[in-house]
Amino acid sequence: MKASDAISAAPSSRRELLLACLAALAGSVYAAAGPMRIYSAIYCRAAGWQGDVAMADQPGLAGHVEHHEALGPRLIAAGPLAVLRGKSLYALLVYQAPDDADAQSWLNADPALRGG
Repeated sequence: MKASDAISAAPSSRRELLLACLAALAGSVYAAAGPMRIYSAIYCRAAGWQGDVAMADQPGLAGHVEHHEALGPRLIAAGPLAVLRGKSLYALLVYQAPDDADAQSWLNADPALRGG
């Protein structure tokens, strides 16, 4: 899908707009990087989250960010999505990996997932 195709689809909701943007981005990333597969993950606040501490000051966040940055050009997009359903914070990660095993291994090594 070309970026112009995604835009001309005129999405009617934020969800459709996000999906159209990701589809356009995925096509351009694949063309630039070759046959790497694209993976995504949705993070949500876990039991270790400290409600009275700002997101930037959460324990372990620095290691989580460094882990993402270590992907280098394989990192497509990452960051907070929204606060939904009360206080639940969600974040999106889109990255490239050569196969499912590599993608899962990298995700399992994320300090945010290991530490709660």
